[in-house]
Amino acid sequence: MEKAASPIPFIFSSSCTVYGEAKELPITENAPIQSAKSPYGNTKQIGEEILSDTVHAIGFRVISLRYFNPIGAHSSIAIGELPLGRPQNLVPIITQTAAGIFPELTVFGNDYPTDDGTNIRDYIHVMDLAEAHVVALERVIEGKSNDAYEVFNLGTGKGSSVLEVIQSFERISGKKLSYKIGARREEM
Repeated sequence: MEKAASPIPFIFSSSCTVYGEAKELPITENAPIQSAKSPYGNTKQIGEEILSDTVHAIGFRVISLRYFNPIGAHSSIAIGELPLGRPQNLVPIITQTAAGIFPELTVFGNDYPTDDGTNIRDYIHVMDLAEAHVVALERVIEGKSNDAYEVFNLGTGKGSSVLEVIQSFERISGKKLSYKIGARREEM
């Protein structure tokens, strides 16, 4: 492939899954990449490797945005998560349980080294992700960096446990959710 006359801007939607089980928190962009734990994580690692290897040869200017756990919808509710089948992410499971689609939800594990024993994730609203994409695109188009390839983590830097998310939903909605404690996902 011939090198472009001027750098081609490219934004890659990556994922925090590239870090695997991080040894240190908070996770920074300089944290080591671990072996992927899922096909999804593997595709993100491969995508980043390809882009990193080819930015100079092709003439790309790339920013990889590593999402943590996207949640929410646009305030118009015209855009948002509406999974087909059984969702895998906590918030749609909570909302579908509250709506009566599922009789109860399963909290996967209560023996994590956290205050309430449930797993902690860093959740970020989809509108914040959209804004980050605009900022990243402006950065890459305007050449605000000397680096042809940059990486940015997109999270809040604050974790919330599964039970904290459930309790927040209950408090805000006024609806009590039925849930049970199950085995950790990796043990299933």
